[in-house]
Amino acid sequence: MRDVRAWLKEGDPLNDQPGPSADDMRMMRQVVVAAANESMTVDWSWPRPWMLATAIGLALAIGISIGTRLPHDAATAPVKSQTIERRQIQFETPAGTRIIWVLSSDFTL
Repeated sequence: MRDVRAWLKEGDPLNDQPGPSADDMRMMRQVVVAAANESMTVDWSWPRPWMLATAIGLALAIGISIGTRLPHDAATAPVKSQTIERRQIQFETPAGTRIIWVLSSDFTL
């Protein structure tokens, strides 16, 4: 059985070529470090909480204003039916245990 390392070395097209020199590696590292330092100059620590607080406040203000405009009197509330219809569902297990469900039309216990 062949070793996986041998397969990888055989399949590598750059296996015969020498690696980058020490100067090339140093230059690449300097470029990466400089790019990382430039990307860290943006400070988003304060605007994010302020944007979140503004969005929450705006959502609350809109919700309250909509809630105050909705009707709250009993005349506009839906009328419940005076007749409550109840149904029973019975089930018996093979061991003799009986289960009875009572369902009411107004969905209360």
